[in-house]
Amino acid sequence: MLDYNYSKKEIKQLIDSMVILIDTREKESDHITKALDKKDIEYKNKALRYGDYSFLLPKNENLGISKEISFANEIVVERKNSLDELALNLTQGRTTFQNELIKARGDSAEFYLMIEDGNWRMLKDGIYDSDYNSNSFIASLKAYEVRWGINVNFIDSNLSAWWIYHTFKYYLREYLL
Repeated sequence: MLDYNYSKKEIKQLIDSMVILIDTREKESDHITKALDKKDIEYKNKALRYGDYSFLLPKNENLGISKEISFANEIVVERKNSLDELALNLTQGRTTFQNELIKARGDSAEFYLMIEDGNWRMLKDGIYDSDYNSNSFIASLKAYEVRWGINVNFIDSNLSAWWIYHTFKYYLREYLL
């Protein structure tokens, strides 16, 4: 925690300087980087221990930040590009997915699961290509919410960058208050 009382103007300045971190293993994220570029939001690729996205505050000695501060062990977004990818993670990739959740829990990190172009109705009605039974799929996802404390979010892929940025923006804002 920073030991400083920031003004509203300084908080805005710090939020505006935020750099989105994109895990080096993240694939097919051009729609996100293009949207960030369009809004002049800085980002950089960096290996993350878990999750696909996080952020950092760059060094700003004028505001009492003597070196960059990474939030990669405090909050992450894990992106799934579809219900099909999520089904794969909850079946064949279950151990790998759970290992990420174990690491995040060990750091007491907030873990946001962002599923692109899906919704609860599609999940309930089995509108996805996987053979994963709809009831089992829902049961696994709801159990993960409780067991691992994850935040499940269905997002249109054209809003992914906006949603990631705002998730981090308001986390940082509350952190700085």
